[in-house]
Amino acid sequence: MSATRGRRRRGSAVRLAFSAALALALLAAAAAVFCKVSEIEVRGSKRYSAAEIIAASEIREDANLVLLDTGRIGKKIRTQMPYIASTEVRKILPGTVIIEVEESDPAAAIASGGKCCIVDKSVRILEIADMNGARGLIAIQGAEPILPKAGEKVALGETESTKLAYLEEALGAICSAGIEDKVTWLDVSNISAMTFDYDGRFTVDAGRGENMSEKVGFLLGIVAKLEPTDRGTIDISNESEGRFVPG
Repeated sequence: MSATRGRRRRGSAVRLAFSAALALALLAAAAAVFCKVSEIEVRGSKRYSAAEIIAASEIREDANLVLLDTGRIGKKIRTQMPYIASTEVRKILPGTVIIEVEESDPAAAIASGGKCCIVDKSVRILEIADMNGARGLIAIQGAEPILPKAGEKVALGETESTKLAYLEEALGAICSAGIEDKVTWLDVSNISAMTFDYDGRFTVDAGRGENMSEKVGFLLGIVAKLEPTDRGTIDISNESEGRFVPG
């Protein structure tokens, strides 16, 4: 009797598993038939039009919504549109795709072969332009990009990895503090004695490109105590304090 009950239980489990698999297959088939892309919405873009982003995504309006690879779509968009820093692609049943993008702002320009690499605060190349494109941006001195390509991070060579890291940290600190409009050049020729100008009145000695957020904080604290006519050097190379040297 117990053996018979066991066979019945196993038979019930097999039927249940088969029914579940069949239900999933029917759902998948229904999704393939009914869940077609009918609407594509683009959010967050200022530089590129919605039509341009949709074209770069290569999503067809009759595509199967369920089978769309959102990660691959985002990568396609970012590859073709360097000013787009990040993407989020969402699928909403029954047929809507939302593409949300976040764009990078130009922060600096690095001369390269008669042209300039326009980069964001993470030193990612947004475009390669003529020298007129550098106007209004921080001019980076002492760095020479190797085989620059829009959409990729600046490469300075294996022996200059520290310089690149310091450059990125310095740009990030300057932009996070919102003072990029007051800085016209940043010299990374000597990574132990990086310098930049501030507000057309001060040369800032930053020392090594470490702890730049704290150092920029020292800079702003010192400037706040000075007179509008003061000029000279502000030394923030010491990681515990900064000082103003008139001149």
